[in-house]
Amino acid sequence: MWGKVRFPLFTLALLLAACGPVPAQPPAESGTPAIKTGGALKLRFDRDPWDWDATISGISTSNEHGLMLAYSQLLGFKVGPGIRYNDMILEPELAERWEVSPDAKTYTFYLRKGTKFADLPPVNGRELTATDVKFSYEYASRTGALQDLKLPTSQSGWVFEGLESIDSPDPYTVTLRFKEGFAPFLNYAASKVNVIMAREIFDEDAHFKDRIVGTGPFQLDATTSQKGARWVFKKNPSYWETGKPYLDEIRFLVIGDDAAGLAAFQTKQLDQDYVQNAREADGVRRVAPDATFFEYFSPPYRIWLNQAKPPLNDVRVRKAISLALDRDAFIRVLAGGMGEWALAESDTWRELFTQEEIKSFVKFDVEEARRLLAQAGFPNGLDIETLFGSDQEEHATSLPLLQAQMKRAGINLVFRVMPYAQLSAVRRQRDFMLDTSAGSASRPDIDSRLMTSVYPKGGNNYQGIDDPKLTAMLLAQRREPDPAKRREIIKQAVRYIAEEFISTPTFRRAFYQYWHPYVKDFYPHADTPNRSSPGIARVWIDR
Repeated sequence: MWGKVRFPLFTLALLLAACGPVPAQPPAESGTPAIKTGGALKLRFDRDPWDWDATISGISTSNEHGLMLAYSQLLGFKVGPGIRYNDMILEPELAERWEVSPDAKTYTFYLRKGTKFADLPPVNGRELTATDVKFSYEYASRTGALQDLKLPTSQSGWVFEGLESIDSPDPYTVTLRFKEGFAPFLNYAASKVNVIMAREIFDEDAHFKDRIVGTGPFQLDATTSQKGARWVFKKNPSYWETGKPYLDEIRFLVIGDDAAGLAAFQTKQLDQDYVQNAREADGVRRVAPDATFFEYFSPPYRIWLNQAKPPLNDVRVRKAISLALDRDAFIRVLAGGMGEWALAESDTWRELFTQEEIKSFVKFDVEEARRLLAQAGFPNGLDIETLFGSDQEEHATSLPLLQAQMKRAGINLVFRVMPYAQLSAVRRQRDFMLDTSAGSASRPDIDSRLMTSVYPKGGNNYQGIDDPKLTAMLLAQRREPDPAKRREIIKQAVRYIAEEFISTPTFRRAFYQYWHPYVKDFYPHADTPNRSSPGIARVWIDR
C-alpha cells in the first residue's frame, strides 16, 4: 500500500473544507510567467519568537513561522492551483513513500536518500537518516531513550498517544507501532510542528529553545537578525527539493501594531499580511487596491464553561447560556457580517454539517433560557464570574457584547480582570467559571481538537469534561481505519457535544490574507500560520 493509493487517511477534500461562501481555492496566477529567482519576501511577526523547541512552543505564532521554514516533516500537504485552502492531500517530504497496516496500528516510512541538514553548526550538513526520525519522535513523545530525562512536558506528546515502539532497521526506514489503531497519524506526520530535528543540538544544549538547524528551505541567520526589529531566514543551498527555494531570504519585521503593519504594507516594507474581519479588509483595499486577497474562516469563537464549578455542572444552566447567545449579532459586530454559525469542536470541518443542519439543533431563544434558569433554581437570575484579559484586544468588544446578551436572559457576567499571561495559567488550573477565546485551529486533523479539548486527559480540556459516552466515540474515531466510517463517528461526536451542551456552539468569522501582486505562487493553507504558506519554497518575486 504505497503513498496515498490505498490509505488516503482522510482525503480531507471531503472533510476539511471550511471555505463556505468564500473562494474554494487561492486565486490562480494569470498566465505562466518565467520564474525569477532571488530576492527577499518581507513578512510580519507580531512579536519576537521566544522558543525554537516545537514540543514546547507548539503552534504559537512567531515560533511556528520559524519552525516551518527551518525544518521539514516526513510528509506534507499539497498546495497550488486547484488545491483548496482546507484540502489535506498528503505528499512526500522527507519520506518518499509510506505504508500503513490495514488496522492503522503500524506506519512505515521510507526516507529520501541524500537529504542533508543545513551546513550550520553543530550539525554541519550531514545526511539525515532514520535515527533522526526516531530521535525526533521519541523526543516529541518523551518515550524510548528520552523518557527518563525529566524533560518539560511535551505539548505534542498526545500526537503519539499509545505509541509502543519506533524502529529504524536501516538508515532509510522507520516503523512506528501503536497499541491501538491511530487513523489520524499520517496527517500528524505532515504537521508543521511535528518536525525532524538533529540530535547534535540537544546533545550540546540539553534543549532546542535557542538554536534551530534543520532540512527546511530557509535557515535562521542570527548575524543579521535583531531582536525586536527583524528575523532573517536565508536560503538553504542544501534543501532537498531540487532547484528550490526560489527566494534568497525570508525577512520578518517585528511589528506588533496592526495599523503600523498596514502602513508598512502600503509602502511595500511588507509584502504580505492578514486582517481579522471584513471591515479591516476593506481598509486595506482602500490603501492598496491592487493587492491580492484570500478569504477564509477562522476557528470558532470559544466559550469555556468550567463544568466542575456549580452551577455550570447543571446542563440546564449551560443550555441557557447557549440559548441566550445571539450568534448573528456577534457576526455583525465582530466580523462585519461575514461569518457563520459554528459547532464548538468542528473547527475547519465545516462540511460535516451545513448551516441549515446546525441551525436545526442549535437555537437562539432568550425566553427558553430564562425558563431553564428558573427550573434550575435561579428564577431571579445568577452571577457568573468571567475571565477578562486586560491586554487582549479581542476582549474589548466581544466580552461586553456577550455580557449584554447574557443579561437579557438573567445571567450577570462579573468580570475578573488580569493580564493574559496570568489568565492563561488560571485557565489551565481550571480556577474559573466562564472564559472566552478567539479560538485556535485544529491542525491538521479534527482529532487534534477533540482529543485536546473534550477528551478527559486532553491538555486543553479546561472545562473539566469527562463524558463516558463521548470518550467512547473519541477513541472509536481514532481507531477506525475506514475514512467513511470514521467520518460518521466524528459527526456523531460533534453533534453530541452540541446537543448535550458539553461545549457551547458559537460562530466563526472571515479572515483575510493579502499580498502585493508581485508575490507569485503564494498559496495559503489551513495547516500553516496566517502569514506563511506550506509551499513557501516555491514562492517567487516578480519585480
